[in-house]
Amino acid sequence: MSRCSISHKGIVREISESMIIVAIAAESACGDCHAKTICGFSEISEKLVHVQKDCSKQLKPGDEVQVVMDSKLGTKAVLWAYIIPLFILIASIFICMQLTNELLAACIGVSLVACHYVLLYKNQDKLDKRFSFSIKTNGYDNNY
Repeated sequence: MSRCSISHKGIVREISESMIIVAIAAESACGDCHAKTICGFSEISEKLVHVQKDCSKQLKPGDEVQVVMDSKLGTKAVLWAYIIPLFILIASIFICMQLTNELLAACIGVSLVACHYVLLYKNQDKLDKRFSFSIKTNGYDNNY
């Protein structure tokens, strides 16, 4: 079974000792892409993607590369960024409505969603390792 992945062409903008920054321009083809709902690239004109550099493959700024991510990781990212906060909001409002008034229930719900995003932000390093991109050049898959 082949692995389904999301890929975008991009240009290497910057290379440091541990990171490669790739600029990806949204193309008109994004409108017809089946993965546009989980991708997020179709909503912006240019997106900078940070890719961990673990390999000795020689790249330089200006090189054209293909940035690839497993589509399952894209689905997990949508789950963490949108679905879980929505569930937190609805559940907390529903529960708090039984105990207090609507305004306080809404404030508690929004506060809990804000706490979820703060926790995601504080665990950004762990998430960056988990939701990693790879770079594909000249037909060879290079995991950076």
